[in-house]
Amino acid sequence: MDFVDVKYVADYFGVTERTIQNWTEEWESRGLTPKDGRGNYNFPVIIRLRLKDLENEIEGLKAGDKSLNQEKKEILKITRQEKELKLDKLKNALVDYSLIRDAWCSQLKVIINNMEALGSRITSKLGGDRAMYNEINDMINETRDHIAKTKFEINDYDEIEKVMHEYEEKGTKEDEPD
Repeated sequence: MDFVDVKYVADYFGVTERTIQNWTEEWESRGLTPKDGRGNYNFPVIIRLRLKDLENEIEGLKAGDKSLNQEKKEILKITRQEKELKLDKLKNALVDYSLIRDAWCSQLKVIINNMEALGSRITSKLGGDRAMYNEINDMINETRDHIAKTKFEINDYDEIEKVMHEYEEKGTKEDEPD
């Protein structure tokens, strides 16, 4: 039973006769001859050719799975890197409130001292005009009072911490492999 008709082969594989003819055309285009000149099919050859085609399809699917998996890993890696960059930017944008307050106060002290010294120098340049000296001192004192009334508040500090915590948790969950 080496040679059989197309109906037998189609029934064996559970496909149509046309499918068998299409497979045969494909094999013949590759220089393989699964049938004789009278239209009979060499059954053992057909089995081997079909098995080889299926093995190639499986290998192709495996390679496709590997490349898809690799692409998915690359996308996850890039996404993770983007999240880390955003988080780093967010962390660097937030500075401890006490550091800002201390730096601000130090700068204000320098400004006030410089303004007082400037007031004395300007007055001496004005020829000892006491009225001008008092006016300059009033302006300096007014500025000092405004600075002293400056409130150091960060109303959204807790909200920022909450958002950062949620962001870190969300990023961790999304980065876990399926």
